[in-house]
Amino acid sequence: MSKGWKTIITDKKTFYGLLLIIVLSVMVLMGTEVFTQERDGRRQIVDIDGGEEVAADRERKSEEELRLQTMLSQIAGVGENQVMITWQETEDAISVFSQAQEHKKVQGVIVAAEGASNTKVQLSIINAVASVYDIPVSSVMVFQLEQ
Repeated sequence: MSKGWKTIITDKKTFYGLLLIIVLSVMVLMGTEVFTQERDGRRQIVDIDGGEEVAADRERKSEEELRLQTMLSQIAGVGENQVMITWQETEDAISVFSQAQEHKKVQGVIVAAEGASNTKVQLSIINAVASVYDIPVSSVMVFQLEQ
């Protein structure tokens, strides 16, 4: 019987020894990952000219949203409305010798309108927006404006 106990004790020591080695290895690997990582993965945007493109782009988007709001308010039953347009940047190659130009294309539109509870008005809004921006009707969402 003494040989059986010695085997169990030896196996436990081996087990705990292996467990300790594994735990220490994991800690060492995690420690080296934390200490060798120079950045946290986020990118910082640096604009050397003060961000004038962003300001101009915001103005353009706001103007486009205002134009759409004005147009939609002229549709019977729509009433007061709020609009949000999302944009997608696309590149068009002009020729082999010139650089590609970036253009903005409407990706989707959300409209909140007073008359959106009426199905006919809702369909009118969806069809108008989809045709103006040449986007699928699935890219236009219309909701009832909260009073």
